[in-house]
Amino acid sequence: MCSLGVLSLASVASVASAAEVEANPQLLVKPETAIPAAISSIIMFVLLVLLLKKTAWGVIIQGLQDREVKIRSEIESAENARLQANAALEQYQKELAEARASANQMIQQAKADAQKVADELRSKNEGELNSMKDRAKTEIEAAKRMALNEIYAEISLLATQVAEKILEREIRPADQQKLVDEALSQLSSKEV
Repeated sequence: MCSLGVLSLASVASVASAAEVEANPQLLVKPETAIPAAISSIIMFVLLVLLLKKTAWGVIIQGLQDREVKIRSEIESAENARLQANAALEQYQKELAEARASANQMIQQAKADAQKVADELRSKNEGELNSMKDRAKTEIEAAKRMALNEIYAEISLLATQVAEKILEREIRPADQQKLVDEALSQLSSKEV
């Protein structure tokens, strides 16, 4: 408070001397007025520095220190955020690589499953075709035997009719059956 009073008194004196200098500019040239003005300016400056040191300098320093702390904490926060972002990026890239590997594995498994199903279908179809071929062969063989039996029966009938005409007598059905059976057995033995 005392320094404030001294400062105001000094400022009044300097204002008064400044008013005198303005009114009489030749006063600055004279050493008897210039030296007291310079001394009063130096005193004013020293008082102002002391006053600022006592009142404002601490606040300014504290503000600068607070700002420094705030800037440092923001830099640390930014560094932590950068580290977290890098960690998240690495985790994302790792998960992406795992997902790609899993997708590739699924694709390979699907291809293997499709190939397995195709092989199973192929073998099943081949089995069915072989079965159909075997049935067809069996049916053809049965039809062949039936056709041969019919042909043998027709041949034996014709042979009997020819023999009747040659012998000019009638052959009884029992004789005819005996001739048919003999002809069939002879043809069967030749076929085998």
